[in-house]
Amino acid sequence: QHQITEADSQIFTSYSRGLLDLIRRRSIRYYADTDGSAKGPGPADDIIKDYVRENAGPLALTSNNRVTDGVTPGLSIAANLSQAATYEGADAWRNLLEAITDIGEHNRVDFDVVWLGGDNFEFRTYWPQLGTDRRAGTPNQLIFGVTQGNLMNPSHTVSRTDEITSVLVLGPGEGPLRDTTLVEAPPVVVNASPYNLIEQDQNASSEDRLAALIAIGNQVLYEKRALVNFTFQPIQTAYSAYHKHYFLGDIVTCLFANVRSDVKIRAITIALSENQENITMELEEETDNFEATALP
Repeated sequence: QHQITEADSQIFTSYSRGLLDLIRRRSIRYYADTDGSAKGPGPADDIIKDYVRENAGPLALTSNNRVTDGVTPGLSIAANLSQAATYEGADAWRNLLEAITDIGEHNRVDFDVVWLGGDNFEFRTYWPQLGTDRRAGTPNQLIFGVTQGNLMNPSHTVSRTDEITSVLVLGPGEGPLRDTTLVEAPPVVVNASPYNLIEQDQNASSEDRLAALIAIGNQVLYEKRALVNFTFQPIQTAYSAYHKHYFLGDIVTCLFANVRSDVKIRAITIALSENQENITMELEEETDNFEATALP
């Protein structure tokens, strides 16, 4: 974008996407109930790579039963590591990045596209996170707090506005013969209040595998869980400087009043002006794997 202001100053602005946009440009173009769309059971990090390999990587070919060719020039996929929790599910005709994001967030798998030089890129997964665990009590701990002098303008919000604690997954069949699978949040969540049974029915008529139906219910519970939002502006100090003491993907501890929150650094924005650098972070509460099981 080129601009000229009233003061006759010239401004040039460039907006660019990251390398993960190579994944966003593809969809899962396999028919439902085929090996290309239905995956698992298997480690979630491997299944994410399989989806990328078969829709943006070297196997994104009609000869591999994909509806159209979609190979991304120069994109390779790192070897499977089989590290994360077991996942089973199905995705067809859906944006590739959105699909693997849902799998990754629920199973603590981060991912990225790394430039290897020239026109070569590699898709990689990271478990249990892209960065380092720097929570209080760990060998590499980093604490943001008012007394530490490395944050300002903190705000802590707990929201249960969209919470769901009970999902009835509706499988194949009709009427009284329709298959149903009940998936509920852990008891500590459901029993937080005698009124905290919050129901949602989820259509999954194209899926008949029990493990996949449970995975669908778990995904809804994860997306609709109570959310904790902790925001602040970091202050760069001699002991907590970005790209020296903490990095993208790290988990850190934040202290504010009587609140302690362990958060993952999901995104970092750096704004540069003539004599100043401002850093803001997008944070997400770090929780254990939010997992539920089917109930009779």
